[in-house]
Amino acid sequence: MSRMLRSSARCLRRSSRTAATPDAASGRLRRRVLDVVRSEAVTDGRPRPRGPTLRGFAVIATTVTIAAAVAVTFAVSQSRSARSLGGGAGLASGAHATRASLRGSGAHAELVVSGMPEPPIGEVYELWLIRPSAAPHPTDALFMVTSAGNGSVEVPGDLHGVREVMVTSEPLGGSSSPTSLAVLRVRVPHDR
Repeated sequence: MSRMLRSSARCLRRSSRTAATPDAASGRLRRRVLDVVRSEAVTDGRPRPRGPTLRGFAVIATTVTIAAAVAVTFAVSQSRSARSLGGGAGLASGAHATRASLRGSGAHAELVVSGMPEPPIGEVYELWLIRPSAAPHPTDALFMVTSAGNGSVEVPGDLHGVREVMVTSEPLGGSSSPTSLAVLRVRVPHDR
């Protein structure tokens, strides 16, 4: 600051000696003083950042983290809902529209599915027979579906008295009682 004042005083002395008129001298002096002040303007010495600041990066990182958490939560909830489907022959689960039907004649029947999600790794679909007022009866009918969700399995035994055919996701080799919720339920027509 003192340097600026000394410089201004020098300029003032010089201009007063050389000025023809007081108004011309004061105009020149004013310009010189402003030029000196502008050239010696005190800043904190750091250049101003041109890109995102640390605070900007923190906001971006927080936004990405929240978006990832929402996506993971959504994916987990979709996975759970896909495992716990129930109710009928046409089921919707996320991106899958599962369709199922019982086909056959006489004592033989086949369950045909399409649009069904693949079972989790290390598991297989198992078919169960549901009779009124009885626990689900296991069968040896285990099956997988293609990547497109298509598959079929023969329904073993007689369907006399069977109300529903149920499908669950079970460990490889099957189970003697269901270890997960029904993935699919198909009503057996009354004429069987």
